[in-house]
Amino acid sequence: MLAVCGPTRAEKGCINYDLHVSPDNPGLLVFHENWASKADLDAHLASPHIDAFRAVAGDLLAEPPNITR
Repeated sequence: MLAVCGPTRAEKGCINYDLHVSPDNPGLLVFHENWASKADLDAHLASPHIDAFRAVAGDLLAEPPNITR
């Protein structure tokens, strides 16, 4: 999951993209991210490194991600 941080932070419009691990539950991971615009977020969601992450996410995650905006 750390592999997506560097490329994402380099994307146009990325204000921050941080991976947090719960101190009480090391299996609970949270990405906190802010984007300059919805268009920048949409471009991020269509990026090759996010596509690559989606391809392996099922093997890495215990459950589907809960994404909120």
